[in-house]
Amino acid sequence: MHTLALAGTIIIAATLTTLYAAELTQPTLPPAVSQTPAPAAEVNDSFRVAGRQQAGHAPSPARLTSIVTWLTTNFDLAPSDALPEVKLAPAWLITARRNRDVLATQGQPSATDSGRETVAVYDTTERTIYLPEDWRGESPAEISILVHEMVHHLQTLAGTRFECPQAREQLAYAAQQRWLELFGRNLEEDFQLDPFTLLVTTRCMF
Repeated sequence: MHTLALAGTIIIAATLTTLYAAELTQPTLPPAVSQTPAPAAEVNDSFRVAGRQQAGHAPSPARLTSIVTWLTTNFDLAPSDALPEVKLAPAWLITARRNRDVLATQGQPSATDSGRETVAVYDTTERTIYLPEDWRGESPAEISILVHEMVHHLQTLAGTRFECPQAREQLAYAAQQRWLELFGRNLEEDFQLDPFTLLVTTRCMF
């Protein structure tokens, strides 16, 4: 049983890798119909060429569908064909969306929220994922951010309820960590999220 599950995970991971490679070989299109280049196991985190930062690319529907398949195969999440809208946004807008969500659910940010940068956010009302404006999906860390927010999308579609907002993050971080481990990485290495901070971030404190 475990052998079959592991084999399924490996096949899906290989399929994702193939999909990303196929996307990378596609010709560059105008911004209105641009496609996301593929991630590589090892990439330069700088994203700078000739001193200028490259523009980001929103993930393609095919990539989102592949992530849904991976998530629903490896975690207790219901599959859905309803994909979220994905927008690239400046840091201030992502933070504003995050603060709006926190105020609506918690009344005020938690101690852990106020001390960490908001990298991306899922807007449950708009059913939209906001990614950094320079997001290109070229590294396991970048893809893991999308994996995290896709968990929240599937939770929202399923109408899952939680005891507190922090509990909603448990599965999202678990999936993000699992994805990073496929590439020999982890949350602490890529996002400075140590075990204690992760525990506080994902547990109800009352």
